[in-house]
Amino acid sequence: VMGLILLESAIQTGIALVAGVALSLPTLWYLKEHGIHMGSVTVMGVSTSQVWHAAPNAQTWILPITVLLFVVFMAVLYPASKAAWIRPVEAIRHR
Repeated sequence: VMGLILLESAIQTGIALVAGVALSLPTLWYLKEHGIHMGSVTVMGVSTSQVWHAAPNAQTWILPITVLLFVVFMAVLYPASKAAWIRPVEAIRHR
């Protein structure tokens, strides 16, 4: 039972990762090519560039994916272990 629950969450997480990457790629490309036009920005007397561009690297993808996998695993671990200890007859009886 625990394996089934972990497998189901792994499949859902994989689908979420693919969807998240597919949806973020056009936005990241736009920010890299065109940037965000900030106008004239001065902070403490220092003027910055008027257009801020994205600078993606490996860390752009690795850290969010790692955090997602950790959070999903921690969120699924308790319900999966609890379901593994319940006998099927008891689960059916107490609906």
